[in-house]
Amino acid sequence: MDASRQRRRAGAQSGFILATTLWIVAAVALLAALFHGYIERQVDQAAALQQRVRESLALEATAETLRYLLATRRTTFAGLTLRPEDQGGYISSEGFVDASPVGGELRLDGTIYQGLQGIRFSMQDMGGLIGLNSPSGPDKMRAILTRQLSRQQALELVGALEDYIDENLTRRINGAERGEYLYAGLREPTNWYLRTQSELDAVLGWKQFLQTEQGPFWLANTGISHASVINVNTASPELLSALLYIDEVQAGELIEARREYPFRSLDGVADALGIQDSRWEEAAFRFYPAGDVLLKLWCEDCNWISVESLQLTENGFYGPWLVYHRYRKPRDDRHEQVEPATLVAGNLFADPLPPD
Repeated sequence: MDASRQRRRAGAQSGFILATTLWIVAAVALLAALFHGYIERQVDQAAALQQRVRESLALEATAETLRYLLATRRTTFAGLTLRPEDQGGYISSEGFVDASPVGGELRLDGTIYQGLQGIRFSMQDMGGLIGLNSPSGPDKMRAILTRQLSRQQALELVGALEDYIDENLTRRINGAERGEYLYAGLREPTNWYLRTQSELDAVLGWKQFLQTEQGPFWLANTGISHASVINVNTASPELLSALLYIDEVQAGELIEARREYPFRSLDGVADALGIQDSRWEEAAFRFYPAGDVLLKLWCEDCNWISVESLQLTENGFYGPWLVYHRYRKPRDDRHEQVEPATLVAGNLFADPLPPD
């Protein structure tokens, strides 16, 4: 009797030990799985961080190289040269500078190039944009806006911008000053020049306008430059179409023509279009880059873009360039056509584009 009871007790204890062992094994397996998952997440996060660091270093290295080139190389009608040159080769004994293309220039018209490790960049001569701070900017804007909106809407948008950047508090007929901003629940106008293009959102009526179908045109073709004339060799086809009163096909023809040989006069523009006489005002256009550049950089897979506006200040107090602003903004999903050969030929960056 006692022996039978002891066997049953031993069996129960064995079952309990087995169950406990199984629970411990299951718990250990669960903990191991959780720990494995944690380690995998940490590894993935570390890899992602490492990739972001690499992208940041590559982006900054690309930007520094471009700043150096802008400060040490000359520009021609075609863009930024890459090779160092003897001044005697392009400056005459009388002191005249020959700005003829030398070949292989980086175009300053927003063309997209490849930098280091998948970095993309573009450089835009600010002379190829409508200067929001320019004395003649409002006139150009009114001329284009009246073709996109009603005359009254165009006058109100331009008047609000003029009142925003002028130093006085006097309201224009179609403008807006402190009272109108307070009534609309907006921050008071600065009565000073725009610091960045994004500040245009703060001007009464502009934030809503930029969200319309016309918005992309103004975001792509305006800048904070004070330049009063437009560079035909660096303006976009859309801006050329608007300012020269030509259609999209003709604007495309001008882009192709200036890539072959940049324009030096409006007579050359007229010849490229097959027009007998130039119908444009010569003083409203230029053909040589201005001293302000809009530099954009981004990585192939990132969802942001770095925007930097700088002025070239040779022998300037602050150095060879002065950065107006630098910030990041969300990147759009536009198609990117990347120029393949120019940088590689100049031995600036080590990464050629992969073959098509």
